[in-house]
Amino acid sequence: PRQIFRRTRSNCIMEVRSASNNDNSSSRGLGVYATRDYKIGECIIDNEQPLMRLAPLTPLDEHRLVEQYLLHGAPPRKSSNKRRKGSNRHVHREEVEEDDEEDTNTLWSKIQVPGTVSKTMAGKFKGMVQAGLFYFDCMNEEDDTWKNMQQELLQLYHPQLSSEDQKKNISDEEKTIVQVSEQAVQYLQDAAKIELNEETKALLQNIMLIWSCNSFEGGRIYHQISRINHSCHPNAMIQTSSSSNVDKKKASNEEGQTVRAIRPIRQDEEICISYLGLFLYAERPVRQSMLQSTKHFTCTCVRCCAELERPTLDQASLVPCPTCHARQGRQLDEDTQYDDDGTVSYVCSWSIGVDDGNKKSPYCDQCRNQKGKSTSSTASGLQKLSSAMEQVNNKVVTFLQDRQTNNNNSDNDDEEMAALNADLLDQHLRLASSVMGAKHWTTNQLLLIQLNEMLAQMHRKMLLQDKTPDMTLLAEAIDMLQRIDGHVEGMRPNKDASHETDDSNTAESYYGLQLDKGHLLAQCMIGTARVLVSLGDVKSQKYGAEWVQPLLDSSYVEYFETPGMQKVVQTIADAWKQHDGEK
Repeated sequence: PRQIFRRTRSNCIMEVRSASNNDNSSSRGLGVYATRDYKIGECIIDNEQPLMRLAPLTPLDEHRLVEQYLLHGAPPRKSSNKRRKGSNRHVHREEVEEDDEEDTNTLWSKIQVPGTVSKTMAGKFKGMVQAGLFYFDCMNEEDDTWKNMQQELLQLYHPQLSSEDQKKNISDEEKTIVQVSEQAVQYLQDAAKIELNEETKALLQNIMLIWSCNSFEGGRIYHQISRINHSCHPNAMIQTSSSSNVDKKKASNEEGQTVRAIRPIRQDEEICISYLGLFLYAERPVRQSMLQSTKHFTCTCVRCCAELERPTLDQASLVPCPTCHARQGRQLDEDTQYDDDGTVSYVCSWSIGVDDGNKKSPYCDQCRNQKGKSTSSTASGLQKLSSAMEQVNNKVVTFLQDRQTNNNNSDNDDEEMAALNADLLDQHLRLASSVMGAKHWTTNQLLLIQLNEMLAQMHRKMLLQDKTPDMTLLAEAIDMLQRIDGHVEGMRPNKDASHETDDSNTAESYYGLQLDKGHLLAQCMIGTARVLVSLGDVKSQKYGAEWVQPLLDSSYVEYFETPGMQKVVQTIADAWKQHDGEK
């Protein structure tokens, strides 16, 4: 099947068609393809508004639905409810697990997860119930706009359950959410006192699965953007229109999303985004696990395939070689942990404990075939070390996910909570660094968070208290930035390598993430430069300019920052030139 989307306002054209086996994504049928070439930073989709939003828009809407459907003793409801004229209740809440401290008056808190649903699927179950309930509340709308929205929504990808043959073809990853959706539909009928015929049950189950497979933050579902497949080596990214450099006159509200090319895209190439957020920079097993649990597929993009074939390409997974570098239990010594002199040998973390004599060896090039140099290089030692590393990975993933959820829902002015979070961050960073070393993704992601918090604290003191930055803290911040910058550079293709780096649509041609480091590091690079410039002397200001100049040279700032931030960066780059005698 083929479907053309023509965006006459921005002159963007895309084509939806069956995906090829050679494409970059992990497509489950259809993909979105460019019908012309796109340059880095070029707009592909301009300020698309949601097709539907399956989450509460206002507390009033939420309260009404609690009263109408989820109170004990509520009378049975039949599928004859109509939406009040002029109301807009296309809604959804983010997938988070139950929280004992949450507001007990919210719809989310009123949904009770049955014991038959696993704890890991609790948030998914609640989200499905909520999505189904809001859709049911809007059913039987008579105006043409609503009917068109229904039709377009049902065209989005979801596991097909219409026939027995289709059910047999459901992937193992999708079987779990199909089971959860069945329980969610039953919950609507039992707990919400909704009478459903078989046809309506099937419809609501499809809506729940569409929500699970296609929704973005806040439950927003888009006609075009929701069709774009995932890749761990994306060539496009999504920006909230209100935070990007789009024309604000065109942005009708903060719901709009803009898609831009982050690598050159050729005509007929599939357009892919990342579903992983910051976890795009995680090692392969973590990315795979997250996609399987949240989006219900096993990723087979070019990066995942290349890293499976050649584990040393997975730069996010690098840990000190267990044969070359002895440990005390699972702990690295300080010199190995920080690798200040760059002499540490590294191996892929998920190859430790697996020795097939070829690709997935736990030994680096220097010590391959030289087993027994340390206690951790024995078979049992390697298994224990592999288990310890997996535990660290899981702890950091959970910490980062919980932190994101808490940041979205907490009071940023709570000093006691901020101090507790800072202590937890420091504990996890010390754990990651001591077990995984300086090059592993866990260490660097936690280090990045700590650096941004340190810079934010410096900026507050500079602006609110008019204090000169603490030079010891500034030196520490610069050291942290240099470490993270080196890690990110290591994940990118080697410019001096003999391979081609302008075509990475196959596993054989993939040699690293071809993404501007500004997508991960712009905030801390600009933040560090602002502190340096504030010192006032030419030497510091020149050094600050050196940190932002790469962002200007690559045009990252021009394409991916707001006009206000573009001015800030240019001011930082030019600050040193204002001194007398400097040209």
